[in-house]
Formats: sequence, structure tokens, C-alpha cells
Amino acid sequence: MSSLSGGSSDADPNTGVPYDWEAYKKYANLNITADQDAHHKATFLKTVEMVKENQRQQREGKTRPDFIGMNLNTHAHLTPEEFAKGAFGLIQAQPLRNP
Repeated sequence: MSSLSGGSSDADPNTGVPYDWEAYKKYANLNITADQDAHHKATFLKTVEMVKENQRQQREGKTRPDFIGMNLNTHAHLTPEEFAKGAFGLIQAQPLRNP
């Protein structure tokens, strides 16, 4: 399959990010422990399926015309909470105290 990014059927056609976990770890230059591997792999595989389904719906015209769509990136192995904490350094807000 050709694409603007030079991807194949084994990768996101829009970004070229691999669908295979082992190939993705190399592509994203991940340095994770064996203990972390199963957790991140499960998150990654869920993300891949979600993105593939979204892209299928777009091809079939089942999404709003103004919807940009989903693509894989090098954060696909992170949960939303892990992404927010790691990418932005966010912490949970503390309740306001009365003066």
C-alpha cells in the first residue's frame, strides 16, 4: 500500500508508524522494562485497533466531513493518563483551600 508517508499495510498509512509491537518499539525508540512490556503492549494493541476502525469509518464516509481522524504516533503505547503525566508533566490539581 502506498501513502504520502511511504507506509505499508503493516503501518499506519498516514504516518508510517508500524502496527507490529516489536517494530513499533524500535520505531519509537522505547526503553521499557520487561515488567512494563505487557502493559504497554496491551495499550498499544487497543490503540491500533481503535485507529484502524476510525480510519475504516473515514474511508467509508461514516464520519463527519470536518472530522480530522486518528493516526498512530509514538505515544500509542501510553494510556491517556500516562501521556498527560509524561508529555506535559501534569499533576492532579489540589483542592483550593479557604484563606
